[in-house]
Amino acid sequence: MKRLGWINLVLIALMAVGFAARAYQIGSISNQFHTTRQFYTAQMVRGDYYANADVPEWRRAVALANQPLGLEPPVIQTVALVGYKLVGSEQLWIPRTFSALMWVIGGFFLFLAARKIMRPEAALITVAFYLFTPYGIAASRSFQANPTMIALSVITYFAILHYFEQPSKKRLLWAILSAASANVVMIYTVFT
Repeated sequence: MKRLGWINLVLIALMAVGFAARAYQIGSISNQFHTTRQFYTAQMVRGDYYANADVPEWRRAVALANQPLGLEPPVIQTVALVGYKLVGSEQLWIPRTFSALMWVIGGFFLFLAARKIMRPEAALITVAFYLFTPYGIAASRSFQANPTMIALSVITYFAILHYFEQPSKKRLLWAILSAASANVVMIYTVFT
């Protein structure tokens, strides 16, 4: 039991430090990861936010005129819009924090999945790699749907392993719903 307690503490520490690495200066202007895609997503939300915000009419007209068409269901955009309305202004740290949080939650489910097929210590190394690769840190801080899609894909992987461990309708439904959720966020997951 002591070994499992130690592993759980290390997992919690990895997830906390992983989130902190992503939260550092999360509100600053980011030009390090797919800036065009982040700008595109921010423009979509800006148009929706300014449509009902108390702003000058010219600002509303410009935001709506520059609002691009959606390529996928607006999951991250909806989270951002609700956050903007709650704080009363356009704050890019809100969707970025959501993306970072989803990535870290994916790390927890990666640990659960890895623990099913390897020793707990090896599962910790897997999670550390997932949380601390530089590309993963940059990607998970971005204002786009990819971090949420990755997290839902990892949850789906865990749900499938969980189902095959002891098949039941409930576990199958969980695997189907998590896979469908990942596909709703980004259709590209159908190929993974």
